[in-house]
Amino acid sequence: MEIYQRLLTISNKLVASIEESFSDFITAEVLSLVYRRYFNLLLEILKNYSIKIRIGVSIHKDYSIKEGVFFRLTYLMHYFFDVEIEEAAEQQKYDLLITDLIVSTERFAHDYYYLLTDIETTYDSDRIQKILVKIYKKKV
Repeated sequence: MEIYQRLLTISNKLVASIEESFSDFITAEVLSLVYRRYFNLLLEILKNYSIKIRIGVSIHKDYSIKEGVFFRLTYLMHYFFDVEIEEAAEQQKYDLLITDLIVSTERFAHDYYYLLTDIETTYDSDRIQKILVKIYKKKV
C-alpha cells in the first residue's frame, strides 16, 4: 500500500500546482476530474512497468494447510504490487516454488524454492518474505 499512498501524494501535488496556477479559470469539478484521471494514469503506468513475481504452491502431505498457505502469501504480498500466486503446474516457470515435498522441486521449473516445515508457522512466513525481497531486488 505504500506505493498507492505515494501515487495519491503525487496526484495531490499536481492538482495543487494546477489550482495555484489557474485558480481563476478552473472549477473544483475540473480539478477533481484532473486528479482522478492523473491518478488513474499513474496506476496504469505502474501496472505496465511493475515487476511481477510468480509463485507456485505445491502441497502434498497435508491438503488442509493449502488454503492457509495461499492466505498467508496473499497477506505477505501487500508489500509487492504485482504478485501472481497459483497452484504449481508443470508447464509453468516460477520465481518461487513453495512446497512440502523436496521431490516437487524436481517437477517444477523455478528460480528459488521453499520447503515448508511440518506445520505452517510464522517462521515459514518470515523466510518466504525474505526470499521474495531477494527475488524483487534481483528483478529490479
